[in-house]
Amino acid sequence: LVSFVVGLTENLVEYPFPDRLQPMLPQGLCKQEPTQVWWDTVEQELVPIASKDDISLPSPPTGLAFGWSEPADGDTGKYGPWTEHKYERCLAAAQVSDASLTFLIERSRDSSAATVEFAIGSIARGLCRLSESSRAMSRRLKEISDFSKGSSMDLGAFDSHSKEAMLAEKNFLEEICPLFQRSCEKLLMLGHKLFLRMKSANEESFHGLASVPTAEMRNFAQLVLLALQYTRLETEGISEFSSTLAKKLQG
Repeated sequence: LVSFVVGLTENLVEYPFPDRLQPMLPQGLCKQEPTQVWWDTVEQELVPIASKDDISLPSPPTGLAFGWSEPADGDTGKYGPWTEHKYERCLAAAQVSDASLTFLIERSRDSSAATVEFAIGSIARGLCRLSESSRAMSRRLKEISDFSKGSSMDLGAFDSHSKEAMLAEKNFLEEICPLFQRSCEKLLMLGHKLFLRMKSANEESFHGLASVPTAEMRNFAQLVLLALQYTRLETEGISEFSSTLAKKLQG
């Protein structure tokens, strides 16, 4: 069960949105080999049930970094435009991810249980994707709020969408954004607990003498510190709690 939850959660936190819609990761965190992403299956399943009555929405806000440019509204690739159906899948996945991370954190607190083998790279990539996406969603929600109040702010193609589409997007973002933020915080918590367990096991192997960091500990530090530098969570956290956790992890 634990291995299944770990594998599922790694995929969910690394790909909160389809890969083509996400910002580029720092070079040290990019995967070298193609990965089977859960979104591929979901979007393939949605193509046959697409209807002309579906509300076409702007592509989800996912964050801008490293020269990445935002996709055109209503992403019209081989899987069609972004719709309410896709936001529904995104919301369901975010809820599963949030619950799964809670389970894994509790599991990692149990010293009698087997170590939770959560990939360090997945923690780092998840921190980047979830933090950037939640920030982007917060900005989009502010744009929607300003627009609904009659702001003269230039929102590009967004202001041509119907009131129904704008309300649908707002409702989904208001549900998904807090889930992404909580999952980001929980990844920080899980990462901290896994590192403490690595450190404790290493110290025990040296019987109280000065220990040398293991290759696993060095890899953890390299990847997670790269993610923290990219996301600036310790100085520009998505919440006060996330900033505190990031500082603790970086220390």
